[in-house]
Amino acid sequence: MKRDIALWYSHPAFWWTVLILAAGLFYFSGITSESIWYDEAYSAMMSGHTVNEIISFIQYDNHPPLYYILLHFITSIFGRSEFVLRSLSAVAAMAMVSLGAWPVRRLAGDLKAFIFSVLVLCTPIMLTYAHEARVYTLAIFSVTAGVLYGFLAVQTNKRSDWILFGLFSLAAAYFHDYGLIAAGFMHLYIFIWVLLKKRPLLKPYLITGGCVFLAYLPFLVILLSQIMGVKRGFWLGPVSLDGFLGALVQPFAYKELYPTVPLTSKYALALSLALILFGMIYARVKKPDYEWQFVLFVFAVYLGTAVSTIVFSLVIQPIFYSRYMLVVLGLFLLLAFTGIALLPGWKWQVAVLIVFGALNFFTIKDIYTQNFNYPFKKVAEYLKDEIKPGDLIITSESYSMGPAVYYFPQAVHYYSNNSVEAKWGQVLIPYGPLLHDDKDRDKLLSEHSSFWYITCNTSVAKNIATLLKGKNTWQIEKYPVDFSDPYSFVKFTATKYVNTGQEVPQKKVSLNLKVTGLKPEGDLFIYFFTTLQGGMNANRADMVNIENSEMTYTVDGLDYRDYMIIVLHDENKNHRPDYDKNGRITEGFGIVNMEKVNLSNGLTPDLFDDLKITLDNPEMSTSVQVVYPPLPDQKK
Repeated sequence: MKRDIALWYSHPAFWWTVLILAAGLFYFSGITSESIWYDEAYSAMMSGHTVNEIISFIQYDNHPPLYYILLHFITSIFGRSEFVLRSLSAVAAMAMVSLGAWPVRRLAGDLKAFIFSVLVLCTPIMLTYAHEARVYTLAIFSVTAGVLYGFLAVQTNKRSDWILFGLFSLAAAYFHDYGLIAAGFMHLYIFIWVLLKKRPLLKPYLITGGCVFLAYLPFLVILLSQIMGVKRGFWLGPVSLDGFLGALVQPFAYKELYPTVPLTSKYALALSLALILFGMIYARVKKPDYEWQFVLFVFAVYLGTAVSTIVFSLVIQPIFYSRYMLVVLGLFLLLAFTGIALLPGWKWQVAVLIVFGALNFFTIKDIYTQNFNYPFKKVAEYLKDEIKPGDLIITSESYSMGPAVYYFPQAVHYYSNNSVEAKWGQVLIPYGPLLHDDKDRDKLLSEHSSFWYITCNTSVAKNIATLLKGKNTWQIEKYPVDFSDPYSFVKFTATKYVNTGQEVPQKKVSLNLKVTGLKPEGDLFIYFFTTLQGGMNANRADMVNIENSEMTYTVDGLDYRDYMIIVLHDENKNHRPDYDKNGRITEGFGIVNMEKVNLSNGLTPDLFDDLKITLDNPEMSTSVQVVYPPLPDQKK
């Protein structure tokens, strides 16, 4: 009897069960602690449509439809709570861990496969996106499984491996465009490998590859429209060294690398790169051919995905984005795992795994205990007894609008798109009848005696005077309440307005800003600052198209106060300032009163008083000249 218990206790299946159940506990714990943010609210809205509607909307999105379709079926059965929306991501993270129990175990044995699964569990970004209603953990799992079963199919020629390789590579393509790129390199590598070294396997590969191609063919037309539409991708900037390094360190850091990248995250990256380098060299020199083939295959798919997106971005249009590289995170971890698995003896392997886990421990702790998503749940808690069915909520930027629609489905939502986000307004289509726009403003204001205006500190929200368009019978009933979290860079503000029925004097300024010296292409951003203390946080930002070398733009609804005004010529339309490796700006810019100061030491807080313009009349005018690098102190 004792012998039977000992055998049962020591069986690998028992420990794999324990590990996978532990992964479930790990990924499902705290899954509802974070607020729903815009991207997740978008997922929720998409899941509420029929499959045919999702497919029709996908041309306005930047991802394939499979994730939204799966989410649609799940939410149709279980509802759209935070737990349900995010559960699909948590299950995919568990599946990623469970790859150790199946394909990795077949390649490396139980002990080493166990190390791979623990390595996945100790990678912070897997926990982050297990708690997000987005596609990333599903894409990571599909790409990793596709590579593993593709390699096994060539090694064993089992029909089941070919089928799984085809299914997972197809799923990767239908989950994310980077998954499509990775799947393309998987198939290209295996085709060349089979053609040159494994000619008897050509037939099963051609059948598998042909089926995958035919199954993806219906989406190609939509893919082409997405490629054209990515030009509107406001989040996609030019390729930079910082962006590439951010893609490498992101698996071990906080979401979006904010508020900072911990030093331990950099050490975890350095350790991983050292393991990858060791594994590739050792496999090439010391180990049997199949181990080198495995490392080479995984590395080729990872590198091909990274290099192809970078080259495409440099030559044609930007598509490289550090977060998107997470889709091939599993390949990065497979390479690091190979380095651990090739260390001499299990003690070294376990020791390195412990160091890896220790380096990531505090980052994982912070992911559990801090809130990195924008803190709209606090807004929802504050307004839960205030917002009644049919009450009006007004927003004018997406960070507030998306969560507001999700948390307050009983309200009437009026979204007045701002000049910055108007260029990608097509993504609002899935919100459909839930969202009113500017054409409904007068009707909505006449039908409601009060409304809540919710904004955030991204500088693009419209001034309330601009929204009301001269309707001066509205005044504040409940003064603005701010909501923030220390690990989130977005702060929300909620303000209640009521209609008094009487004209209320509005002390606002209309500023005519004349801008000269422009190159007549691109966009012009106009930033208004009320202080330089605490960093460059603009109170307001307007965007206008540049048509001539000189233009006058009227800014309405400004408060009576001191402002510093900066204009930025966004020449490449990436919606952000661009800098060189020395931190110097590479695009045209101008500051009102810039001629009064010396900027050789940068824009320091003490310069605000010299640069400010005091707005103290209902209508005022000023001017600014745009200058372009290289500036005199930048010339050699």
